[in-house]
Amino acid sequence: MAESADDPATWTMDLMALQQGVCEETISSGSSTNEDDDVNLNPAGGLESDNVCMKYAGKCLRIGTWNVRTLYTLGKLDNLIKETDEMKVDILGVSEHRWTEEGTVKRDTHKFTYSGGSEHQHGVGVLVKSNILKYIIGIYAVSSRNMMIKLRARPFDMSIIQTYAPTSDYSDEDIEIYYEELQSMMKHGKSTDVLIVMGDLNAKIGNGKESDVVGQYGLGVRNERGDRLVQFCIENELIVTNTFFQKPKRKLYTWKSPGDWCRNQIDYIMIRKRFRNSVKSCQTYPGADINSDHNPLIAKLTLKLKKIKKPKLLEKLDIDRLKWSSELQEKYNVSVSNRYDELLIESQEQFSQANAIEEIYIKWNIFKDSIKFGNKVIPKKEKRTRKQWMTPEILDLMSERKQMKNKPEYEALNKKIQHKCRIAKENWLNHKCRMIEIFCLDGKAAHEEIRQISGKKRTTNNNNYLFNSIYNTGYIPDELAKSVYITLPKQTKATTCSDFRTISLMPHVTKLLLKIILERIRAAIDNEVGDQMGLVISQYRYFSKTWSVNDKFGTVLRPSMRSKLATNVNNNGRRQWMLDRSLLLS
Repeated sequence: MAESADDPATWTMDLMALQQGVCEETISSGSSTNEDDDVNLNPAGGLESDNVCMKYAGKCLRIGTWNVRTLYTLGKLDNLIKETDEMKVDILGVSEHRWTEEGTVKRDTHKFTYSGGSEHQHGVGVLVKSNILKYIIGIYAVSSRNMMIKLRARPFDMSIIQTYAPTSDYSDEDIEIYYEELQSMMKHGKSTDVLIVMGDLNAKIGNGKESDVVGQYGLGVRNERGDRLVQFCIENELIVTNTFFQKPKRKLYTWKSPGDWCRNQIDYIMIRKRFRNSVKSCQTYPGADINSDHNPLIAKLTLKLKKIKKPKLLEKLDIDRLKWSSELQEKYNVSVSNRYDELLIESQEQFSQANAIEEIYIKWNIFKDSIKFGNKVIPKKEKRTRKQWMTPEILDLMSERKQMKNKPEYEALNKKIQHKCRIAKENWLNHKCRMIEIFCLDGKAAHEEIRQISGKKRTTNNNNYLFNSIYNTGYIPDELAKSVYITLPKQTKATTCSDFRTISLMPHVTKLLLKIILERIRAAIDNEVGDQMGLVISQYRYFSKTWSVNDKFGTVLRPSMRSKLATNVNNNGRRQWMLDRSLLLS
């Protein structure tokens, strides 16, 4: 069997909540997901519970899997999205996209998350409509052959596995390794989850009923790889859904050989037995076209999806316009200054009755309220639209090529589309380069002017009134003393704590306060330890394994570091702090 056979994508859904009635073709949802919201790979931690549930009474969710043979060609992803919209599919598993590494690609109405290897081979991915993104708990990229997407649903969550099995060119040992990885990935979900496994299994189950796992409406004759797949289904209590629905043979086959002399069923959608009644239909769509030898396999399911509660995003202010517009800067400064003076006068009675700490709180609230009041004059940041290089002319040619499927004119149209894609992308890249050049020229001049202003000119000293009180008393308001720590993966497929690093997010006012403190103590530090520290570092690099600095530098160090220092007396009778290299790095 050719290596380009379709990769099945596994989709697990909350099928326990069964709905009665005739299934419609689409899901109607009034809510939408911001295109800037990202789906995180390998998310850590739990999510807030939410009692709000999106109900699809009497309606169906359409999921599917498709071996596209490759997306490593210009225009193929846009072609895939176009076909997905025409088939009205909500979640589509993709096999053999042949992209490397892992990542996410956004479009206006869809988001494609993929997992690949180090070479342009294999690869699995999931294409999700924007109105489904709000239900996603996480997407786990395991390898170039397996990935999982988890969705919040009611009463049980859904675990969907998209998979791509090795072809007949691989040995039985490789097949066993593949099934072991697939089996271990299933452990990421709960035993109560609605589990769906789908994709290109490169196995022929054939016609004929097999217990309650395989239906009687399969296609062809079973082979050895088909026996292994049936064994896998029995061990995990899965049923092969596309063998349980009586359809014409042209709605059953998923792959055809070059020259169309042989047609086989090697792509499957499998689901746990207890949720089998949630599957209303499962069939292929041979009319879909993406220049692949596979047909998409689509299933209709009834379910309830549970909406994940997310914090409401505040409208972003156009800070860039405030930076470059002198007119807006003047208007903003006047607004903040007037509001600050007004609140300061109103709070005179509170100042007279407050102690030092209470006074800091009053000043901080006045400063904060003045900034918020001034933000009203800053315009809101406009939502950017992603302009892609794909043109309506190319999309029309793809529709025309679809009509010529299995006809001699097909190849000529396909070459024309590829040529148009190359020209369109080259023109788009050239335009982007020109815009970057213009932006860099303007940005450099603007940055030079801002640097000169920020180094010499002060627009107001209202913040010093607050900072001086904090500096003199040593007391910081609680809002300025708090930081948020977030984790960032140091490598792909990070799973343990050691694979992540942490960064601290703090308010901008705190950063300003720390910068002011640093500037105020910089001169004293330079006078006390500047020259000697330079000499010590030089000695450390070339002659010694220890750092030696004077006694005053030891007092600057925090107590935890000072406890690691050993002291001795030099020839002049002055005490020196000795810091061993191993202790410094510990």
